[in-house]
Amino acid sequence: TWGSKQLSSLAEAEAILKSISYIPNLTSLSLASNSLGDGLLDLVAKYCTATPKLRILNLSDNQLTTVRPLVKLAKNKPELTNITVANNKQLPVVELRRLQTTINLNSLNLVNETSLLRR
Repeated sequence: TWGSKQLSSLAEAEAILKSISYIPNLTSLSLASNSLGDGLLDLVAKYCTATPKLRILNLSDNQLTTVRPLVKLAKNKPELTNITVANNKQLPVVELRRLQTTINLNSLNLVNETSLLRR
Protein backbone atom coordinates (compact mmCIF):
# COMPACT_ATOMS: atom_id res chain seq x y z
CA THR A 1 0.00 0.00 0.00
CA TRP A 2 1.19 3.45 -0.87
CA GLY A 3 -0.55 5.80 1.55
CA SER A 4 -1.84 9.33 1.67
CA LYS A 5 0.41 12.34 1.39
CA GLN A 6 -0.93 15.88 1.15
CA LEU A 7 -0.25 16.99 -2.41
CA SER A 8 0.69 20.66 -2.67
CA SER A 9 0.85 21.27 -6.43
CA LEU A 10 -0.17 19.80 -9.77
CA ALA A 11 3.49 19.13 -10.67
CA GLU A 12 4.09 17.33 -7.37
CA ALA A 13 0.89 15.33 -7.81
CA GLU A 14 1.87 14.25 -11.32
CA ALA A 15 5.40 13.29 -10.21
CA ILE A 16 4.04 11.16 -7.38
CA LEU A 17 1.40 9.56 -9.60
CA LYS A 18 3.97 8.83 -12.30
CA SER A 19 6.20 7.13 -9.74
CA ILE A 20 3.53 4.54 -8.97
CA SER A 21 3.89 3.15 -12.49
CA TYR A 22 7.40 2.02 -11.44
CA ILE A 23 6.06 -0.15 -8.60
CA PRO A 24 5.01 -3.35 -10.39
CA ASN A 25 3.80 -5.16 -7.26
CA LEU A 26 1.60 -2.33 -5.98
CA THR A 27 -1.82 -3.79 -5.15
CA SER A 28 -3.40 -0.98 -3.11
CA LEU A 29 -3.18 2.78 -3.52
CA SER A 30 -4.65 5.31 -1.10
CA LEU A 31 -4.88 8.92 -2.22
CA ALA A 32 -7.38 9.73 0.50
CA SER A 33 -7.51 13.18 2.13
CA ASN A 34 -5.44 14.99 -0.49
CA SER A 35 -7.99 17.58 -1.65
CA LEU A 36 -7.88 15.99 -5.11
CA GLY A 37 -10.28 17.59 -7.53
CA ASP A 38 -11.71 16.42 -10.81
CA GLY A 39 -8.72 17.80 -12.74
CA LEU A 40 -6.34 15.32 -11.11
CA LEU A 41 -8.63 12.36 -11.65
CA ASP A 42 -7.46 12.01 -15.26
CA LEU A 43 -3.85 11.77 -14.03
CA VAL A 44 -4.84 9.20 -11.41
CA ALA A 45 -6.51 7.10 -14.11
CA LYS A 46 -3.56 7.47 -16.49
CA TYR A 47 -0.90 6.33 -14.06
CA CYS A 48 -2.98 3.66 -12.31
CA THR A 49 -3.48 2.00 -15.70
CA ALA A 50 0.29 1.39 -15.78
CA THR A 51 0.27 -0.47 -12.44
CA PRO A 52 -0.30 -4.11 -13.39
CA LYS A 53 -1.40 -5.54 -10.02
CA LEU A 54 -3.44 -2.65 -8.62
CA ARG A 55 -6.69 -4.01 -7.15
CA ILE A 56 -7.71 -1.37 -4.59
CA LEU A 57 -7.97 2.39 -5.11
CA ASN A 58 -9.01 4.72 -2.29
CA LEU A 59 -10.00 8.25 -3.28
CA SER A 60 -12.07 9.06 -0.19
CA ASP A 61 -12.14 12.46 1.53
CA ASN A 62 -11.25 14.49 -1.56
CA GLN A 63 -13.07 17.10 -3.65
CA LEU A 64 -14.36 14.88 -6.46
CA THR A 65 -17.66 15.66 -8.22
CA THR A 66 -17.33 13.08 -11.02
CA VAL A 67 -16.14 9.51 -11.48
CA ARG A 68 -16.07 9.45 -15.29
CA PRO A 69 -12.27 8.93 -15.51
CA LEU A 70 -12.61 5.99 -13.12
CA VAL A 71 -15.02 4.29 -15.51
CA LYS A 72 -12.39 4.48 -18.25
CA LEU A 73 -9.68 3.30 -15.85
CA ALA A 74 -11.69 0.31 -14.71
CA LYS A 75 -12.53 -0.69 -18.28
CA ASN A 76 -8.80 -0.83 -19.03
CA LYS A 77 -7.93 -2.49 -15.73
CA PRO A 78 -10.15 -5.51 -14.98
CA GLU A 79 -8.03 -6.48 -11.97
CA LEU A 80 -9.19 -3.30 -10.17
CA THR A 81 -11.96 -4.68 -7.97
CA ASN A 82 -12.41 -2.14 -5.18
CA ILE A 83 -12.81 1.63 -5.43
CA THR A 84 -13.57 3.87 -2.47
CA VAL A 85 -14.93 7.36 -3.11
CA ALA A 86 -16.43 8.04 0.34
CA ASN A 87 -16.78 11.58 1.66
CA ASN A 88 -16.30 13.48 -1.57
CA LYS A 89 -18.54 16.22 -2.85
CA GLN A 90 -21.88 14.98 -4.12
CA LEU A 91 -21.14 12.42 -6.80
CA PRO A 92 -23.84 11.85 -9.44
CA VAL A 93 -25.69 8.58 -8.83
CA VAL A 94 -25.94 8.02 -12.60
CA GLU A 95 -22.12 8.03 -12.88
CA LEU A 96 -21.72 5.80 -9.85
CA ARG A 97 -24.16 3.26 -11.31
CA ARG A 98 -22.30 3.39 -14.65
CA LEU A 99 -19.02 2.81 -12.83
CA GLN A 100 -20.39 -0.18 -10.99
CA THR A 101 -22.05 -1.80 -13.99
CA THR A 102 -19.23 -1.13 -16.45
CA ILE A 103 -16.55 -2.96 -14.55
CA ASN A 104 -15.85 -5.99 -12.43
CA LEU A 105 -16.00 -4.32 -9.03
CA ASN A 106 -16.54 -6.42 -5.94
CA SER A 107 -17.50 -3.25 -4.13
CA LEU A 108 -17.89 0.45 -4.75
CA ASN A 109 -17.51 2.11 -1.37
CA LEU A 110 -19.40 5.37 -1.12
CA VAL A 111 -19.53 5.74 2.64
CA ASN A 112 -16.76 4.78 5.03
CA GLU A 113 -17.11 1.17 6.20
CA THR A 114 -20.27 0.73 4.10
CA SER A 115 -20.59 -0.57 0.56
CA LEU A 116 -23.55 0.76 -1.36
CA LEU A 117 -24.60 -0.35 -4.82
CA ARG A 118 -23.19 -3.75 -3.91
CA ARG A 119 -23.67 -6.53 -6.45
